[in-house]
Order: sequence, then structure tokens, then C-alpha cells
Amino acid sequence: SSLRQTSADDLMLPGVRQIFEQASHFKLKLGVASASLNAVEVLERLELLPNLLAVADGSTVSRPKPHPDIYLWTAGALRTSPINIIVFEDSAVGITAAKTAGMVVIGVGSGSQLNHADLQISQLDAMSLDSLLQHAENHR
Repeated sequence: SSLRQTSADDLMLPGVRQIFEQASHFKLKLGVASASLNAVEVLERLELLPNLLAVADGSTVSRPKPHPDIYLWTAGALRTSPINIIVFEDSAVGITAAKTAGMVVIGVGSGSQLNHADLQISQLDAMSLDSLLQHAENHR
């Protein structure tokens, strides 16, 4: 038997790489606001860190989600207004935090806990980034 080496794409949710590529095409600024304390290490392993202008993790701000602090910090690091940010979020507390920050939120996943997002998709590759941006524009 042979052992297959795990690649970064094997560890990534479906559609993440495509979203990053499409965001680059649209010249969008990308950031991550994660409650995880090892967000930077995970992003490095996934080979996504070079694409990000801002990374906030569980140690960046003192008040965690559902407080908006981590999203507001990330908006500041990206040098953009919260109303210009679209958040992809998979948790109810994250959706609450991003909406409190004044951002458009796309819930990723299934379940009623994501119902208060501005738009809900089953997974990132369910829609093109162009379509997601158009939906987000309608919620501003």
C-alpha cells in the first residue's frame, strides 16, 4: 500500500481556492477574522497567507465574537469601511458580530443558525464570486 501525501487543497473547503483566484481577478482586498489562535499557521499550511492583507485571530482583540471587534479591526487593517466588506461566515456568533459591525454577511453551510445572514449558500463553490458580489450589493 502507498501513503498519499496530503496537499493544501485536500485540507481546504471546496471553493476556497476559486474564491481567492476570483478575488484576485477583481482586485479585492482579502482578510481573515478568525477566533482560532492558530489562524496564521493554518493559513500558511493552506498556502493562502500570501493572498491576505490582514489576519486577525483569537489574540488580536480582547472581546471575541459575537462582539464586532475582530471584524472592525480587520476592516481597519484593510483600510476600508465596514460597509464595504463582505464576510463569509459559518457560525451564528460570527454572523452576529459581522452584522453588528455593519458588514454584509454570506452564511456558508446549512442549518437555521445561519438564517440571519444576508445570504446563505451551502458551500463556497455554490455560486461565482461575481454572483455573490451582486447579491451583496443588493443588501447594502
